[in-house]
Amino acid sequence: MEEFVLCIDIGTSSVKSALVGFKGKVICSHQIKYSDFPQACKIAEIWEKCVTILVDSIRKKIKTKWERVKGVCISGNGPTFVLQDKTTFLWNHKVDFEIPAFGKSLFLPRLFALKKLYPQQYLHSQFVFSGPEYLIYSMTGNAVTILPQHSFSDFYWPRENLNQFESSGIFEDDLKKLPPFVLSGTIAGLCKNSRFNLDNLPVICGAPDFVSALVGTGTIESGKMCNRAGSSEGFNLCTSFPMAAENIRCMPSIINGLWNASTLIPDSGSDVYDLFCKKISNKIKFENYCSKINSAFTTLKNCAALNNQIFPDSFVITGGQSKIKGGIKLKKKLLGSKINLAQIPDAELLGNGCIGFVALGKYDSLQNAVKNIVHLRKLI
Repeated sequence: MEEFVLCIDIGTSSVKSALVGFKGKVICSHQIKYSDFPQACKIAEIWEKCVTILVDSIRKKIKTKWERVKGVCISGNGPTFVLQDKTTFLWNHKVDFEIPAFGKSLFLPRLFALKKLYPQQYLHSQFVFSGPEYLIYSMTGNAVTILPQHSFSDFYWPRENLNQFESSGIFEDDLKKLPPFVLSGTIAGLCKNSRFNLDNLPVICGAPDFVSALVGTGTIESGKMCNRAGSSEGFNLCTSFPMAAENIRCMPSIINGLWNASTLIPDSGSDVYDLFCKKISNKIKFENYCSKINSAFTTLKNCAALNNQIFPDSFVITGGQSKIKGGIKLKKKLLGSKINLAQIPDAELLGNGCIGFVALGKYDSLQNAVKNIVHLRKLI
């Protein structure tokens, strides 16, 4: 009988979950929006409430099949920080003061802002958690920071040459609050918190949500591409070496020796919703949206050509926009590419399934897990 991993993703506006099977079968896919809770609640507290509700709902639905659930794997957005009193500073929260740059780090600028916004809460918090790692701590009592693979450390925070940041307000005592790095697929511990009703299941460190989405779309092989399309979106191309160019963000892949080149389109989700769900007829909005999509796609394609990298004739779309047929059809026509869909719109949950089964020893590599779990279907 097929075994399952309970996959949870902590999103910007909701918590999503699904049971993902050893061969890719997906059952009990659920989502709970934060807007369903009182605004006075701290966001990290809402995460805990959401997971409790989701687990109870799944257990009631599958009943005796629950014994086939072998672990829980968690991913989430970033760079987000959470203090031990559940004060939460999301990656997209705006501030009205200038934040200095800290080299390649995506997290230290947010840590600087967190200190300034919540000085007392920050001072009295032993740990500063990075996003979904708070939920792992709440379940297991163990404090960790998930690193997809070692090459990502420059994009988190340095443990050496810290004095270069002291003039900007980040000191050694600040880094002592940040839990140690563990790699994606590490079992953080067993769930000891009875509120989650998870029966001492192994709690597995997933990845940042965008990394889990790359795994869940199979974008872990050179020449594979996906379109992560939610409230914002990006085109992501897996390459054999780093590509440096204007408007291209290049980060390591979760697979050693490979890289992820991406272009980003902020806030496109609202445009798609207005144009194709609300059916708002707005020529300027439509033309601007088409221009942004075409520019992001073409920038990545041209960069790949200049660097002699494979650029495929198809890509996989994932995220909330993958549920909006009008938007997908427009992209297909506009970009001239074939578009594939994963089993479920939220491919990060599939990615967590792959990471989870490798952690549990059911597959010997992430690549083999993807081959068996991620099944694409063509857009009809």
